Amino acid sequence: MIKTLTEVLPLIKRPTEVTIFDKIGEAHDTQLTETLVSRVNFTDRLFILTLSRINLTAKSAGIIAHSLYQCSGLNDLSLPYNPLGDGVSVLTQHLSCTPNLYSLNLDGVKMTKKQVYHLNAVVRQSKIRIFNSKYHVSFSILLQFVCLVLLFTVQMILASFSIFSSVVFLSKM
Repeated sequence: MIKTLTEVLPLIKRPTEVTIFDKIGEAHDTQLTETLVSRVNFTDRLFILTLSRINLTAKSAGIIAHSLYQCSGLNDLSLPYNPLGDGVSVLTQHLSCTPNLYSLNLDGVKMTKKQVYHLNAVVRQSKIRIFNSKYHVSFSILLQFVCLVLLFTVQMILASFSIFSSVVFLSKM
């Protein structure tokens, strides 16, 4: 499917929406994905760009980032569940080129603390009103759950030790 899209996308001269997504767990050749991204016609008429689960890497994110200046009308940028890596930083640097960007979706994209901090600062200074990045929330919830389980386990061990100590103490009397 991706190979076919790389041939068709250049024929769409002024797209208003480009939405490409694939199944969970579907692996794509990064070179093919880079070719696909480079064939999108980034214009001021592009309002929605969604590229989900297609193995976008830092290089692909860089291509998108450096093309954003051509997309002054972009309202919705969605790149969820892609291994963007350092591409998040490049993307963050170029978000100001899209003055009408209202929604940014980076669900499932792993980011460093530094990337999160910089991205958060850019989002606060922009018109972006919808920002999704659930990877960190999910990790936070998972960490809280693990801590609660550990705390409960420790409490149970201490409680059983306390009961055992009481029984031993009473049996010595």
